[in-house]
Amino acid sequence: LAQRLVACNLVDSLTLKGVMNASDLEYIKKSLKALSHLNLKEVQMVAGGTFNGKEWKLDDRMPFQALSGMSISSAVLPDALKMVPERCFEGCDKLQQVKIGSQTMGIQAGSFLDCTALKEIVVPDSVKSIGMAAFSGCKALSRVSLGKSMNRIWNFAFWDCSSLAHITVHKDNANFIAQDDILFSKDMQSLLLYPAAKEGVTYQVPQDVKEIGRESFSANKLITELSLPEGLESIEIGAFAECSSLRKINIPQSLTTLSDEAL
Repeated sequence: LAQRLVACNLVDSLTLKGVMNASDLEYIKKSLKALSHLNLKEVQMVAGGTFNGKEWKLDDRMPFQALSGMSISSAVLPDALKMVPERCFEGCDKLQQVKIGSQTMGIQAGSFLDCTALKEIVVPDSVKSIGMAAFSGCKALSRVSLGKSMNRIWNFAFWDCSSLAHITVHKDNANFIAQDDILFSKDMQSLLLYPAAKEGVTYQVPQDVKEIGRESFSANKLITELSLPEGLESIEIGAFAECSSLRKINIPQSLTTLSDEAL
């Protein structure tokens, strides 16, 4: 790839097809400094080559921090990519749009950490899990759409997403449901994520909810008053951490677990 792109270091848009290895990816990252748009949709990653001095031995995978720190504003990942690698786009502060491959099964820890310009993410139906802090610090992220196979969202996945206002979930997802842009378990017994920028300063938690999940309201600067239902049993770690405007909250008699640092 380096030989084919020699003297193209000023290219700002690049679409590639066919086979690539780790050395090809490293060349793109380190040499194409003017690159703004990267389309790898029809690329197949194969074992071979090196990345940061280490031999790459996996097919359909990308190395740790594969595209981190680049100045790209849009990216299309390979359809055949099995995982968005750990800290793949970390610190890509100009990245506004990204398309995840149609066969990708997971988004690993910190994949989009501190992508402060990213506005929306559509998680395809193939993806089953979102790793720890995957979108942490994505301050412009306002919309998240989860596909039908999603079954695990790790801690801090959307921490400090201060613009997040809208969450949707595929209607056939067996594990999650979104109601009024709020993420719940499918049975509505666990409130999992209340978007930090959701309109309104008061909220009444639905009657069926038994658990306020870990970091579910954390860093929300808008909520001033919360009404918790009788029947609520637990408030998990960091549920209301850094809710700087929260002034009033009732504690129902049914509550049996108030975790450390819940408030």
